[in-house]
Amino acid sequence: MGVSKDYFDELKMLSEQGDPKAMRELGFCYFYGDQTEVNTLYAIELWEKSAMSGDAIGQGVFAWALENGNGIERDIEKAFYWYHESAKRGDVNSQFRIAEGYFYGSIVEQDNNLAYYWYEKASLQEHSRAQLMMAYMCENGIGTEVNMDNAFIWYKKASDNGDIDALLNLANCYEQGRGTTIDKKKAIEIWEIVSSHGNPLAMYNLGNAYYNGIDCEKDLQLAMMWYEKASECGYLKAIYTIGAINYTGECGKVDYDKAFIC
Repeated sequence: MGVSKDYFDELKMLSEQGDPKAMRELGFCYFYGDQTEVNTLYAIELWEKSAMSGDAIGQGVFAWALENGNGIERDIEKAFYWYHESAKRGDVNSQFRIAEGYFYGSIVEQDNNLAYYWYEKASLQEHSRAQLMMAYMCENGIGTEVNMDNAFIWYKKASDNGDIDALLNLANCYEQGRGTTIDKKKAIEIWEIVSSHGNPLAMYNLGNAYYNGIDCEKDLQLAMMWYEKASECGYLKAIYTIGAINYTGECGKVDYDKAFIC
């Protein structure tokens, strides 16, 4: 965290005066050993006091400690209580954690309707993973009606907030015309962006685009380049495709060695 000594001293003074935000931040100092020795038990004590004083972020942090047993006995029921208190007060990370809990049934009984409710709350605060889950639920009719138009909107919002998985899904929407008009050129542009982050599926899709000349000039060399990049990431479809191209000689000559290596 790297707080200054003066700031640490100020946090101590404010914590002694009962400031809930200061107690929460001072808890981080003791948890990570920032300007002091690590004291996990005292950090948890400070977070609990912050939570009891109504600090939404402090409540979420205390819930996290309870959920994971960090310096305190693990207590899922109590963790859910504090996540819920924090989420009601508007903490976006707690809203997302509550949604995840309902969706996966991890800290509370599974309930897709409540998962949708809390994902939406977090999404409206620009939480990109929550927006991705909103899109997924709208696309698949989980906790809501199937609505590809809304799914596209949420994929777009999550993409604008930097979520790579959402970008990949957005490209698929443009490619297939799901929730929007077909725009394969836009899909290719997005695959190029996602590929730069090392995603093998996007690389494979680019290979297919250049192999088939989908809204771009057919270019076997470029196709092979992208297939090879995807295969280097261990993507099996790309490996098989390279093998098939070498076996048939589409790349200029038959190369059984490379075909069977693939």
